[in-house]
Amino acid sequence: MAYNQKSPNKRAKKQHICRQTAGFTLVEALITLMMGTLLAGIFLDVFGQLMRTSTATQNEMCANAIAQAMTETSLALGYDFLAANMNTYDLQVNNTLTASPPPIVKPNAVLLDLLNKSWKDKVVASQFRGLAKYRIENAVGLANAIKVSTIVSWTDSARIESSGRTVTTSLIISKSGLNKWAQ
Repeated sequence: MAYNQKSPNKRAKKQHICRQTAGFTLVEALITLMMGTLLAGIFLDVFGQLMRTSTATQNEMCANAIAQAMTETSLALGYDFLAANMNTYDLQVNNTLTASPPPIVKPNAVLLDLLNKSWKDKVVASQFRGLAKYRIENAVGLANAIKVSTIVSWTDSARIESSGRTVTTSLIISKSGLNKWAQ
């Protein structure tokens, strides 16, 4: 009998040892799952913040490109044309027409791929969802001078501001100054 009693004891120990090293327990699996979920949540939050920052930077670059393009357009149009067309215009920002009829100062869209002189995919898809205004008015305190302003405004989720973001450029063009050589 002693032999029969020891034999089941050895088998039970071997089975117990095999069960402990065979795999994970339910508690270990749940802890691993919770840690993985926590790490995934942290990575998603970081990537979300990076995407918001990237979008904000892209919007600011587009707004500055629009402002610079309209400054160059103002210089090219000259004093006489601008003085005859004093007004505030809504500019067409992307390849979609937002103002009807298109403004006389810039009938085509402002935002072009300047290297290839073609529409970028991002521009065609209207990724910049901002507004651009072009204002031509008399310069205060200066005779025979006009003030040309470009106001580009947009909102993004990277900065919490109720009024959004704005880039403004202004240029004073006089009848006898900046564009004198073109006459």
